[in-house]
Amino acid sequence: KKRSNQLRLERENVENQLIALKSQINQHFLFNTFNTLIAIIESDPEVAVEFVSRLSDFYRKVMIYREKNTIPIQEELSLIEDYAFLIKKRFGDNIIIRNQIHDNEGFVVPFAIPMLIENAVKHNIATKEHPLNIDLQIIDNFIYIKNNFQPKKIKEPSTGFGLSFIKKHYEFLSKLPVDISSDSNLFIVKLPLLKNESINS
Repeated sequence: KKRSNQLRLERENVENQLIALKSQINQHFLFNTFNTLIAIIESDPEVAVEFVSRLSDFYRKVMIYREKNTIPIQEELSLIEDYAFLIKKRFGDNIIIRNQIHDNEGFVVPFAIPMLIENAVKHNIATKEHPLNIDLQIIDNFIYIKNNFQPKKIKEPSTGFGLSFIKKHYEFLSKLPVDISSDSNLFIVKLPLLKNESINS
């Protein structure tokens, strides 16, 4: 009984941490997206109107999914489509996102993949001469998010919050860890493809 109570308290503690983290991630996305909008308004007001429409659609989905621990991967792909639009309106062809995930079953932590795309954009050069390539695919029940590794010479301040959120959330949901690796050419994050919505699936 003592061990059961201890496990219950540990679970409640992790759940409370995730609630706090989800609150932060909403603020994190909002801050960065408004910075993007400011840049677009200054350069092309007409495009800014379309941007705001897609931004509204994106945040409508954020409001729907923010209380969930997992969502079907197809719903996450819909988030990615909106987020990729927002990113590309700022960077154009300097960023190339290749999604090779199609008609797959399974679940994923909501916002995990958009956050990893944002992480790649934040820390790497994305220019016409050196475009940033981001590839999404599933191999052996893992979701691979890969980008060519070309770090900025002047690094932006980073709290490591995005990766911390993703790793902690997956620790709560799955026995399989999030795997992060890099070499001189590639930065790769592997997310376990969750089989269902239950904890420790």
